[in-house]
Amino acid sequence: MSALTFVGTSGAIEPALASQAQNLLDTEGVSVIPALAIGAITFWAAGLNRRSKENLYQSDEDDDLGVQKLLYYAEDVWAFFGPLVLLLYPVLVLVLTGIVLLLLYWFKRRAEAKEEKAKIACTNCHELIYSTALACQSCNQSNQNPSAIDFFGQIKAKPVRDRDEHAYKLVEKKRCPVCANRFQEHHVHQSCGTCGHELMQDDRFATRYIGRIDRRVLKVLVITFLFSLIPIIGLIPAIIYYRIQLVAPFRLYIPRMRNMGLRWGLRIFHFALIAFQWAPGFGGFVAPIMAFTSYRMYRNSFKRQLFSKSMDIAGHD
Repeated sequence: MSALTFVGTSGAIEPALASQAQNLLDTEGVSVIPALAIGAITFWAAGLNRRSKENLYQSDEDDDLGVQKLLYYAEDVWAFFGPLVLLLYPVLVLVLTGIVLLLLYWFKRRAEAKEEKAKIACTNCHELIYSTALACQSCNQSNQNPSAIDFFGQIKAKPVRDRDEHAYKLVEKKRCPVCANRFQEHHVHQSCGTCGHELMQDDRFATRYIGRIDRRVLKVLVITFLFSLIPIIGLIPAIIYYRIQLVAPFRLYIPRMRNMGLRWGLRIFHFALIAFQWAPGFGGFVAPIMAFTSYRMYRNSFKRQLFSKSMDIAGHD
């Protein structure tokens, strides 16, 4: 401020220099606003803490209940361990999530082994087929009573109600919409190694497939918000839920190298977000932000593959 005063009063300095100094001061003033806001919040919180202690002291001057001593101990513990908690909190969440995902993977492999044993014979050629298949992979005979699949892609005891919807559910789990065998490649456009079905060859099927996932977004964001309000524990089911509902249907068909780049880019961003999940109020938005950013990144990558294939076909024509 003294420098600006000197510039304004000295006739030896050009007016343009004074204008530049004023602009610099204005810019610095804007940058100070966040610091002032944080300082004001800190001052308000400190005052609230002081008034609360004063009321507690007046109601229990001799600390017969021991509440004052307990609060002092709690403040000392938080002052010592608080920074460590904030630093290790994202690591703890990621470790717990990884453990849960490993358990789910083990459950999936075990269920797949049971599914192999539960194959049924085709009514026409007697070839063993999955009970979830819509048709035989050998003779293309229709399976009149295919079994439905659940949230995790495992066989349900009840039959399929909507055959068209069932085909989309199979593709979401990286399975052929005809014979229910698993696709082996990490690409949108590939052929089933068992029945030869061309995945995403029909543009209408591809468009509807993406549309089905898009219609889930609002519901998933609401559910993950409610989960995310619970520190640590709530974030784990939120991550698993949005990954199955919004991410996996696209991620399963992304090439490995591209998938790795997307995954690590999102991990860095999500790691920073998780550090604030403990904060009241804001913590509820952590999982929805993670869900939406992951969904958009993988969806865009999935659509780029579809678009590039269409361009290749147009070029050959």
